[in-house]
Amino acid sequence: MAEIINNWLIVDGPGPMTDPENARGNMLASVDEFRYEGDDSNTKNLQIKDGLITGRFGNLVVTSEGARHELGTPYSEYAEAYPRARSRLLRAL
Repeated sequence: MAEIINNWLIVDGPGPMTDPENARGNMLASVDEFRYEGDDSNTKNLQIKDGLITGRFGNLVVTSEGARHELGTPYSEYAEAYPRARSRLLRAL
């Protein structure tokens, strides 16, 4: 069964976000945001998923470790920078 990933984005190693069309060979990640009581700042925790993106299986993203991931809602900053990110990524794979 595929893991559903929400708040996802594509990153080039520890570096910046990468556009969906260049996803192959880069990493799938998810972002968890935390807000502490009485603190106006957000703490972001980037969780890198296993392996590099190698392709797709139907509507699932496949990594070099053989895992298959279903993409839920993209990370808000990623969606703003790359509209229709999920469909663009799947089309590119």
